[in-house]
Amino acid sequence: GLIACVYLYTTGWSNRQLLTRAAIAAGVMAIAIAPLVPVIIGHSAINDFWIPQPAADFLPTYFQAYFSSFFVAGVVLLLLCIAACGLFIQSVASRARFGIITLLIWIAVGYLLPWLRGFVGQPVMTDRNTIMLVPPILLLAGYGLQLIPKIWLQRSIGAALLAYSFYYLFFSFDYYGQVRKNQYREITHAMDAFEPKLPVYTLSYNENKYNVYFAQLGSSLVAQDAGKLTTSRLAGAGPPLLWLAGGLSWSPNVELGKQFWLAEVGRYTYKGTAAAILVNPMAATLLTLERSQEQSDGGTVVYISALLPPHTASLQLVLAIDIKSRAGFTGVMQVELLTEQDQVISNVQASSTKVPTILRLEPNQGSVSLKVTLPAGERPPSAWLMPASVE
Repeated sequence: GLIACVYLYTTGWSNRQLLTRAAIAAGVMAIAIAPLVPVIIGHSAINDFWIPQPAADFLPTYFQAYFSSFFVAGVVLLLLCIAACGLFIQSVASRARFGIITLLIWIAVGYLLPWLRGFVGQPVMTDRNTIMLVPPILLLAGYGLQLIPKIWLQRSIGAALLAYSFYYLFFSFDYYGQVRKNQYREITHAMDAFEPKLPVYTLSYNENKYNVYFAQLGSSLVAQDAGKLTTSRLAGAGPPLLWLAGGLSWSPNVELGKQFWLAEVGRYTYKGTAAAILVNPMAATLLTLERSQEQSDGGTVVYISALLPPHTASLQLVLAIDIKSRAGFTGVMQVELLTEQDQVISNVQASSTKVPTILRLEPNQGSVSLKVTLPAGERPPSAWLMPASVE
């Protein structure tokens, strides 16, 4: 609208063809935006969000963020200054002068409106959501490059920008060689495929990102805010086994687990994003594994737990065994459940790629013990006994 008014001011308000086209364009945009009006009103009522009001120096900060490189940002800024000088060398009615004014209005309004919005309501401005201003910035920089009098100098500057940008992206910054986004989809698939189904907790700003993928999978899992993990909640009807899913920054979740004395018994990691399986000690029992004198010819060591008491039909048990959280485990672990007469009830092999190992103790099995056979030199894992219904 502002740009149309500037154009009509410079060419005359009697331009009916332009007025008609402008009215049609405005009508089309109004119709397109109309279904979003309730959403816009709802968003305008938000008064608590993570975005802060930008500091007074946000313009140079954002500008450098667009190009990442100080060198590229400096060259583009120089070209913008040259383009702005074009206002004084072009005739008042020239299309080039109007083009400069148009791009400057685009940039100025794009910054000014959201910046002012932050003073009267919830701030909405970040460098990321102002990237719609990069096109006019680049168009103006391109015009500034064109104003440089020597063609060889124009080409040299353009070639230097391209060459340095290529070097910076591929080698200095290694943009295409590193994972820089959270792998929510892959982690969600891993948690959904794991049996038994465990409750999922994550930091509050990751909740919806995980839940989008759970919904796409048709999964029964729902990610919850890890802030709900209070000591009283865990001590009451808290889950004995749970997922704690993170993003590329894993340390906050680890600290959260330590805060409530949760014990990590497994971790799934995909390209820097991780989800840990944690035992709640308030709802589980740590078993003591005693080293047996038995040692076979294959260089293995056997650890045996004390007899577990008989359990009734109303109580099932799940056994989670930690191996992956111990760095350096390379062998295969044999896990067996034995009767008092040393008869094998069930057994499973576990390695560093299958964690945690979960064995179900069926009702009315009587007293049983746990036997773990490890390669010599490996430390015994931790073993936890807990209710089978961990949902």
